[in-house]
Amino acid sequence: MTKALKITTAGAISIVDVNELEDYQREVGGDIQAVPVSDTYTMVLDEEGKLKGAASNPIATLLRTHLAPADIIVGDALIVRSADDITGDWGDIDEVAERQIRALGALL
Repeated sequence: MTKALKITTAGAISIVDVNELEDYQREVGGDIQAVPVSDTYTMVLDEEGKLKGAASNPIATLLRTHLAPADIIVGDALIVRSADDITGDWGDIDEVAERQIRALGALL
């Protein structure tokens, strides 16, 4: 079981447990796409969110701004620790990252 930080388009931030591909798909509302947030964290989102007309996600967009300034993130997103080199599995979000992302969300 992986603990992910879910960021909704409404600005709600919560911890969710995900394990199987279906869990990730349910949480983001479609087929998943993984995009780096940093060397340590990965954002998981609906790869067809823009085609579906999903609402923008300001908090998730701010997390990605330093890597892709022109890109806007839409739909709900999950933040997980980037894949482990040995197993290839995503890992739990840590408390420090959770606090930092919650603080960012509080600014909006």
